Amino acid sequence: MYRHYLELPQFAQIAETQIPNLTLGQPEDVRDCIRKQYSPSTAYRAVQQGKEMLEWAWKFRAGKSGLEDEKYEWWRRWSVDYKCRERTHVPSIPDLVRTLALVELLNAGAAPCHEVSPGTLAALWGVVLTAQRTGALVRLRSVNLLDHADFPGWKIAHWTAADMKGGRDGGRPHSLPLPPEAVAVLSQYWDEKGEWVFRSGKVRGHVTKSALNRMLDRLQGQTMPDKRRPKPQRRGKPGPKLKGSSKVRPNLFEQYGIEAGRSRIISMNTGWAVRHPQLRLEFVGDA
Repeated sequence: MYRHYLELPQFAQIAETQIPNLTLGQPEDVRDCIRKQYSPSTAYRAVQQGKEMLEWAWKFRAGKSGLEDEKYEWWRRWSVDYKCRERTHVPSIPDLVRTLALVELLNAGAAPCHEVSPGTLAALWGVVLTAQRTGALVRLRSVNLLDHADFPGWKIAHWTAADMKGGRDGGRPHSLPLPPEAVAVLSQYWDEKGEWVFRSGKVRGHVTKSALNRMLDRLQGQTMPDKRRPKPQRRGKPGPKLKGSSKVRPNLFEQYGIEAGRSRIISMNTGWAVRHPQLRLEFVGDA
């Protein structure tokens, strides 16, 4: 799930170093470089994934990884001074409607920088209409999208225990009823014939949470950093440096009065639905 954190370009400076030759100062330099370019939470996740990788190699592949002579886990000292803050934000109904209307409008214009796949658009609608966690929502399989036996026109979206977030003890099976109003919107974009309801438009598989994050980033004028690895230094001649992104995008959230912060939509859960019981599905027709 967090593999991409270990593929951040800052890790290139130790990519060619053999694990037995690593010293604590080297991953600490990587951590500091990540903190300069990304958020503290990104640096924290990158460090945690790096530590878990080294821990696994030390326990299960000590010989092959070159860690067989290590007597203790020195990488545990590789840390980030970070504490996750409590999230108290609640998406407002106007923000949700404006975001949906903006994405629909831009996608209809087919501007290359704002065009999104049907699966991504369906996932955005799905998050707003169901308040389901994004990670679980996008893993909805077509075989688990069922017709409601008692209510014609209704659907039931079902997630198995393996699909749901549940910590060490695993998740619990979860089902959501979808009324005809929601089905009418979502069926324009989702895929009931393939393996995944929210099918990715670029790769085999389902839409990812990061695809939604990147879409909202673009709407806020943000650009993706260049993740290509720089070429290594050559004797007597420095390696070429990667150029930063030259794309400049307007902040459309700011222009259209949408409160900034992609997590206001992507991190919604059922608590949001409880706080807005009057929303139901009526606002869809007014959007």
